[in-house]
Amino acid sequence: ILPWGAQMLSGGGGHDYATSRLHEFVRRAELARCDVLLLQEVFATPLLRGWLCQQTWLRQRLHELGFVHQVVSPFRPGLFSWTDSGLLIASKFPVSESGAHKYPR
Repeated sequence: ILPWGAQMLSGGGGHDYATSRLHEFVRRAELARCDVLLLQEVFATPLLRGWLCQQTWLRQRLHELGFVHQVVSPFRPGLFSWTDSGLLIASKFPVSESGAHKYPR
């Protein structure tokens, strides 16, 4: 299992080098020895897909590396919701069950 905080929040802290970090991450040799990746801050921005959202690109690369089973958090649009939770599980083994719990603010 490899946890990783990607800092992919669109326009947020660390966004200047987001693409470089993603490309470097998928080239890491230790990924071949991992079975499950627990990724944080891999935000999808459905409202700006293709412009600021790189989650799709990352998921495709992980699939090519054998992490064919993936779970992402659902996007629930709202007045102040412009991105998902940024959580992504990528596994070489089937994920038998997944769920999410939204805590009140």
